Amino acid sequence: MDKHPVTGMEIEDGHGALPEQQQVVNHLHYIAQTRGEEAADAMRVELGLPTSAEMAAAAADAEDTNAAEHKALSDRITRLEDAFAALGKPGPENHGGTE
Repeated sequence: MDKHPVTGMEIEDGHGALPEQQQVVNHLHYIAQTRGEEAADAMRVELGLPTSAEMAAAAADAEDTNAAEHKALSDRITRLEDAFAALGKPGPENHGGTE
């Protein structure tokens, strides 16, 4: 087994070994837990990977986007239900069943 040039941890090879990139991600998680995020982030920068702060910001952005998309969809459903109710017809909430 060879040691990774940045993490200094062994890279497994052979049958059943994870791809090297996944092993490095696992190494960085371990390093963050044992030596701190600063040490892991320094290695991430050297490897051209996003730092923990950048990953947290991306996750927050994704969550904001998902929340906005969910609200837009919920608002659209409400408008459709209101439109069906104004027509006096069954709406999507009962999938067109009889009244």
